[in-house]
Amino acid sequence: MKAVRIERYGNEEVVELAEVERPKPGENQVLVKVKAAAVNPVDWKIRDGLGEMFGLKLPLILGCEVAGTVEMAGSGVRVGLAVRRAGRALKILQRAMRFMVISARTVAVMPSM
Repeated sequence: MKAVRIERYGNEEVVELAEVERPKPGENQVLVKVKAAAVNPVDWKIRDGLGEMFGLKLPLILGCEVAGTVEMAGSGVRVGLAVRRAGRALKILQRAMRFMVISARTVAVMPSM
């Protein structure tokens, strides 16, 4: 699947569209099928080099705010549940353009509208 990622730190010229593997959840994690995502100032700060200061390993797929449905889950989380996740960009485990692996403790159920 496709994802927007960086293989080195720098300005907007380092951002590329790349083919990546679908992430796989581990114990106490959920795989969220992304329906909506946001780019925040922390994403471009990480791209500019803040990620290196925090020891993030390249290549990186940026983005930390997401809403979607649980596609795969461990115990305690229902598959198909609408969830959201925001903040703590450095704590997200694996991400890709269409799917994201997140700690089950850090997702919140989306309110119905």
